Amino acid sequence: MPKIIVDLSCGGYKKDGEVVSWLSSNIAHMYDIKKNLLLKAPNFTGYPHGQLFGSAFIEGTAEELKTFLNLFARNYEDEHTQRDVGRIVEAIDRGEQIIRCYRIVWPGRFGVERADSQMFARMAQVILFEQRGAGFGHLISERDTMRMHALWEVTDVILLDTNLHVKFRNEFAMAFSYYEIGFEFDENGKPEGADYERLVQCVQKVADRFDEKLAWFEQQIANDPRYRRGIS
Repeated sequence: MPKIIVDLSCGGYKKDGEVVSWLSSNIAHMYDIKKNLLLKAPNFTGYPHGQLFGSAFIEGTAEELKTFLNLFARNYEDEHTQRDVGRIVEAIDRGEQIIRCYRIVWPGRFGVERADSQMFARMAQVILFEQRGAGFGHLISERDTMRMHALWEVTDVILLDTNLHVKFRNEFAMAFSYYEIGFEFDENGKPEGADYERLVQCVQKVADRFDEKLAWFEQQIANDPRYRRGIS
């Protein structure tokens, strides 16, 4: 069955002095206090953040996610959490593949997510991986950080003469030269028309290497005696 990802970040709790939702606060409470509940969150990655940082995700089949969300709602019975969990479940039932909780908590505040959002986010992580190498720190932490950042929502891609800038929902931005993504462009001005289509093809080829990087981490982790002994 296909996996669904839920971005648990929700943003601030209040608007004009009124509480909008306790969902973000409860997620942070689960992370810090209710460790037994956290262990039941399918494929939890990252850490909760009070802003729109896209910093905590769960991933699973529709049934796995709904089972956990219902359990979460039973642990936090305030009306906001009941309402917002219900909306998340509705999004799962609609077949959405990536569900941004800040869009659930703040309906109508954000425009439609870019169709190419994950392509550019994955591209950015592949290039960073290949530039710096990997394995200098805690392998599991490095893997989870790369995976988490590749799930951030891209809000804008700015094309310049020699490079492109990728901006994310958390207002973080990264710049990449066309050379880095294998795009040859000698014209003055930004790529347009057929040139832009070639650029997108190059970006997609880089993004497609993301799963290779995750597979590299899995192999290294499996072969590392520290992890085989259960030592972190």
